[in-house]
Amino acid sequence: MTPSQPSVFAAAATAYRDVADALAAMRSLALVTFLIVLATEILNSGLNRWVIPVESLLGHEIMQIVISFLVTPFLIAVHRHVLRREITTRYVLEPSDRRFQLFFGWTVVFVVLASIPGLFVAVAEPGQNWLLAAISIGLLIAFSIASVRTVILFPAIAVDAPGATWRNAVSDTKGHGWYIFFLGLTALVPIATVGAIVVVAVLSALGLMLGAVVVVPLICMGMIIVLATMVAVASRLYERLGDRVNQPMPA
Repeated sequence: MTPSQPSVFAAAATAYRDVADALAAMRSLALVTFLIVLATEILNSGLNRWVIPVESLLGHEIMQIVISFLVTPFLIAVHRHVLRREITTRYVLEPSDRRFQLFFGWTVVFVVLASIPGLFVAVAEPGQNWLLAAISIGLLIAFSIASVRTVILFPAIAVDAPGATWRNAVSDTKGHGWYIFFLGLTALVPIATVGAIVVVAVLSALGLMLGAVVVVPLICMGMIIVLATMVAVASRLYERLGDRVNQPMPA
């Protein structure tokens, strides 16, 4: 771990360079992942419209888990490129691999945890809205803290760090929570801003129906860039903060 952290702006700029390098070095993998995400999002749109009831509590999270499963090879590859300069040229789905299982397993944990605050609002009865809304906000804050404090767990798993456990990840990020939070925000805001401008411009120029045909692939492309950016941010944080996650577990 280095004695001092770079500014969030410098760290975000480094993450952007990492993403550009990774996507350029692994173009085929990125393209395959984009096509998978696009196909899955189209399927998800159809399921949400015609199959999954609007009042379903967890039905809408199922496809998020499916997408997470399918993009796991890409996310691991980007982690390993940023940290090890390893280039993965092919998309290979290996659910029997321990690294894959750990990475995807923790992803599912966070997808489920992220859905819990919304469940309280969904099941609210008249007169209970204020109470369940307060509980939901409290759970959302708790989830955000947990996400920030365990962010280096994923790169640690991706590079097979010997101490890649949530407890060690939390210990390593102690005292750095606000830095991690603002770094993630700093890295995401420009991407989200550009994405919103592009979507609005396309819809304004082409209209809602035709524009949607163009916007959906653009949104999927944006998802790939956002995911890669978050992976790069987490990888660099692991590189600087990873201490206990890199120590062998006691016998």
